[in-house]
Amino acid sequence: MNLVSLLGLACDLAGSAFIVRGLIISKRYAIDIETVRFTGATDEINLRRLQVKDRLKQSLNAKIGLVFLILGFLLQAYANL
Repeated sequence: MNLVSLLGLACDLAGSAFIVRGLIISKRYAIDIETVRFTGATDEINLRRLQVKDRLKQSLNAKIGLVFLILGFLLQAYANL
């Protein structure tokens, strides 16, 4: 594999990580950005809110997607050895 191809794969990995970085959030952050004035008394109650559930689902999907992207790029690199 030539250096240019390897550099291209490295850039793909970095780019995909930056793309999904905005989707990966913590439970605490999801609660903070999605809670309105009238919220539950505890995080457990707030985690049942539809907006919070949706944000956490997006975060999980982004994490899974990142794993698949990295695995795919690594397999491509191995195949070109």
